[in-house]
Amino acid sequence: MLLRSACGLRRMREPMVQPGAKNAERQPPSGVEPDAQPGRQQRRSRERRRQLAKAAVRLIEERGFEALSVNDVAEEAGISIGGLYRYIRTKSDLLVIACEDIFGGLREQMLAAVAAEQGLINKLTAAMRVYWLACQDKADLVRLTYREYRSLPPEAKAVYKRQEFEIAEVFRDIIRAGVITDEFRAVDDRVVAYEIVFLSHMHAFKSWVFQDIAPERLLAEHIALFVARLERTDRRAGEP
Repeated sequence: MLLRSACGLRRMREPMVQPGAKNAERQPPSGVEPDAQPGRQQRRSRERRRQLAKAAVRLIEERGFEALSVNDVAEEAGISIGGLYRYIRTKSDLLVIACEDIFGGLREQMLAAVAAEQGLINKLTAAMRVYWLACQDKADLVRLTYREYRSLPPEAKAVYKRQEFEIAEVFRDIIRAGVITDEFRAVDDRVVAYEIVFLSHMHAFKSWVFQDIAPERLLAEHIALFVARLERTDRRAGEP
């Protein structure tokens, strides 16, 4: 009896719904596939953030972060001030967006490249190639991050450190595996991993030195340096 009364009470409290109303609420706008709108919105949002990052980087390199004007960034990116503040709360957020663009999806790309290779040297080479080319492609962002790091809010610094740590861990995992299996020399995997990270930034700061060197050749030199540092040549030659 109590159970029937409780069930009846719940039915009485439920709002009256017109037939078909629930189905109508779930229908996407006419002519739009389910989930298509959210997907398009996400793509537009990512594209807009890339535009803001590009505009912020150019203006910060030209004027410095302290002299940066939010109005100028909006004009450079082709967006209204109101539209700009949909993506940022403070001027510092522009710097955060620019720095985030360095690592966006990069670790996943590195892991995919590593998984496609056989052998630890090949895996390390694949990871280095992905990271090095990304740093070259985004050299302006790398320079900006070093120069304006002190201007980042504490939480953004923590995010940047975590992202760089995750990148270095990809290298460390491969190097550790090589040391454990005796394929690589006994090295400090943390030191070597961060040497790879740091030297991958070299082109961003010294591009004027390497103007006459093709990027692929420079990358090959970079890879050869670390392969020579790690590879056990005595094992390769069949020596005890």
